[in-house]
Amino acid sequence: KLQVREFDSEQKLCEIGFPAMESANLLNLDVDTLFEQHSVPEIDVVHKKIQSVVENKREELRLMVGERYRDLLQAADTIVAMKDSSAQLIEQVDSITRNCRKLNEQQLLGFRNSEAEDLLRNRNANKKITNYFSTIVQIKLLTTLPELIWTHIDAEHFYTATELFIFSRHISTGLQLDATNSLMQHLPVAKKQFEILKPFNTTIKQHVLTTLEKEDLNGGVACDCLLSLLLLERNTLNSVLKIFLNLRCAAFLNCLSEDKWSTNDSRRRVKDRILASLRILNSTIELIEKCFLENGLLLQRLHELSDVSAPPTITLIHQSDAQFSYLLPEIISNFRPKTETQALDDKQVRDALEQWLVDTRRIAGTQLKQLFDYVSTMSTIKELKAEANNQRKGLNFGQIVKRLQLSQTLDFYELKYVPLINQRIHDIIHDSWAKAMQKTFESLEQALTDVNANSFNIWLESVQDLPPSLEVALSDDLKLKKLLMKTKGYDNETITLCAELDRQLESIVSEMNVLLEEQGTRAEDKLALIVFLRETAEAQLTHFLSRAKSLHLLQSQRYELLVVARCCSALVELCPNLKVCFCQRGSWRQWVGNVAANSVEHWNRVCALLEEESFIFWQQIVNGILEENNCEKMLSNVITNDNILEEFAVSVHTYI
Repeated sequence: KLQVREFDSEQKLCEIGFPAMESANLLNLDVDTLFEQHSVPEIDVVHKKIQSVVENKREELRLMVGERYRDLLQAADTIVAMKDSSAQLIEQVDSITRNCRKLNEQQLLGFRNSEAEDLLRNRNANKKITNYFSTIVQIKLLTTLPELIWTHIDAEHFYTATELFIFSRHISTGLQLDATNSLMQHLPVAKKQFEILKPFNTTIKQHVLTTLEKEDLNGGVACDCLLSLLLLERNTLNSVLKIFLNLRCAAFLNCLSEDKWSTNDSRRRVKDRILASLRILNSTIELIEKCFLENGLLLQRLHELSDVSAPPTITLIHQSDAQFSYLLPEIISNFRPKTETQALDDKQVRDALEQWLVDTRRIAGTQLKQLFDYVSTMSTIKELKAEANNQRKGLNFGQIVKRLQLSQTLDFYELKYVPLINQRIHDIIHDSWAKAMQKTFESLEQALTDVNANSFNIWLESVQDLPPSLEVALSDDLKLKKLLMKTKGYDNETITLCAELDRQLESIVSEMNVLLEEQGTRAEDKLALIVFLRETAEAQLTHFLSRAKSLHLLQSQRYELLVVARCCSALVELCPNLKVCFCQRGSWRQWVGNVAANSVEHWNRVCALLEEESFIFWQQIVNGILEENNCEKMLSNVITNDNILEEFAVSVHTYI
């Protein structure tokens, strides 16, 4: 209503030509001027406007009082509380004033009685006050140190954490040995802090040992850990060196046996674990050179910490926590840990390093060998050798070997890894050959099981005998020339058996190419690899023929004997990669040298062996035919291929 009334008043003012006015302007009107310039109706309108403004302000005041009533009551309670606090403060100030006056009177009485007694009394009082505040500050430091120690442990500042722990132990020991300090009996928090700080000895040591077992360990962190071990248990440099080498040996073992406790998701590739183990061995020697030898990082830090100008431990505490350090006794404020600074001689380092080499050799002989057994391809070995050679580029441990007069080299890659790599290569070649020959023998056994008379009708003409394209006709692969295969008497089973064997041998040869093309392999290693391939091929073929003989086929089993005889002949003709294993490719001959002539000789010997075994099976067939027809007397004493071709070919075809 007030708003409507106000609006009507403003509208009337505008209608009579009176300018629109705010409530502030209405309060500042000059009454005399108003009556001089305006008529009575206009003044009446202004009067109504002023009344409406007054009513509006009253309504606003009522609303404000209603809304702020609770705040006003709360403020009143606060004022009453402030009044009570002020009264108590005034009483306490009066009490302090009275006590000061009383103390002043006692001082005056003391002066009147005796100056010596008063001086002694003042000294005792000052001493008690000093001891009181000193004890309080020490307890305050003890409550601050746990959090500060944990901060440095998390940041891997282990020596700083150890120094603070030694400092806390120094303070705790001082407080516990102060039998005259009655204040300690009334402050149980001090004893509680003693118990809180005790486990830090074990905690810091565990973190230090765990850090020294890490695969990737830099010189700064290692030096910090070694200083911590020196300080924690007052170890000598020689014992710290042995601890360090034992931990690096444990890191080497953990890296190799990672699968025993890791999950499938966290397991690394075998190649990565092998390279990581090599990196551990190399980094260990680097850390020994950086830290333990003369003018190493560890000795430099020890000299800095034992120097007279080295800052005390109290400076490691935050300024806000050490602002009352002037109240501490000098034995605490000037505390600085002491450590041994005598350098190691070469004999101590040599003995410890020789023992570590023995331990790593023992681990490599078992765990590393087992890990290499999981490497299954030559490409993985090639990658492993390339990355291992990259790791060796920046290493030069010859000076350490010469200085320490070690009995063996520190080139771990050549010493431990290259022999295992070569052995694994030989194992892969041998296993691949054994697998190929086993599958070939199983196929031969299956062919002997499925043999029948219809299987040997191979001379019947067929449209499929002709090559389907010019490319097939010009191909060097004899297995594709079916008409030629029929002229040689090779059925489909024999061709399939030889094709499968040749495919597996081709895989072996391609794996060999990967290694022989690798630039980091020495020439003598490549030559040894080629010789091993030839020897393995010869041994596996000999074993295959021995197993074929062990089938003990009878002369009456002519079809089976014929399958085996044809198989022996077909291996030479239909497996070109078999010849590659004996007579090397052109790209291999640069590594072979004078061995090439011997390779041809071995190939000829293998061909002669296969031909001889094939001839023996043919001879069994002929003997069976002659015995069946009572013609043993017609058989020559010495049977050759010419006898078989000229005299028995027609008979064999007839009876088979």
